[in-house]
Amino acid sequence: MPSISSLIPDNSLHLGSFSKTLSPSLRIGWIRANEEMIKRLTIIKETIDLHSCGISQYILDHYLEELNSYDTHLASLRGAYKAKMQVFTKALQKNLKEFQFEAPKGGMFIFGSLPGVDTFALVQKCIKEKVVYVPANQFYLDKPVSDEIRFNFTYTAQHEVEEGLQRINKALKA
Repeated sequence: MPSISSLIPDNSLHLGSFSKTLSPSLRIGWIRANEEMIKRLTIIKETIDLHSCGISQYILDHYLEELNSYDTHLASLRGAYKAKMQVFTKALQKNLKEFQFEAPKGGMFIFGSLPGVDTFALVQKCIKEKVVYVPANQFYLDKPVSDEIRFNFTYTAQHEVEEGLQRINKALKA
């Protein structure tokens, strides 16, 4: 499927980052836009910071010189994330049956809901059980109470997933 920016290149921007795919600490992003937009955005960026980190750019440039290396890395990452997502979704279905979600087709997160549950209040209980998640009210400006949760399935080791979800379930039942 083509990106929106490829369909209307003169009226759109395409932003990305290497933070999730290569290294969060590099803090390097990219933008694809027409030349006029890039000029205007450069002026805006220069009012925010004078320049980007040259060392980080050098490291990234050096790595990307061998493009097959990055493509291989992405393929490996996608395979690993898919396997972790499958483990996490099975564990959710077994240990947190009230959680309603659809398995993602990609990415790093499972987003869903616990109908009728204030997930911000629940995470406070979960902290006492030594497990945390991101309550979705953190993603809304106008929704202080939410029954939604965003789980990151890429970080936690597979053997820890079930235990963590069991702890969330325990806090939910308390």
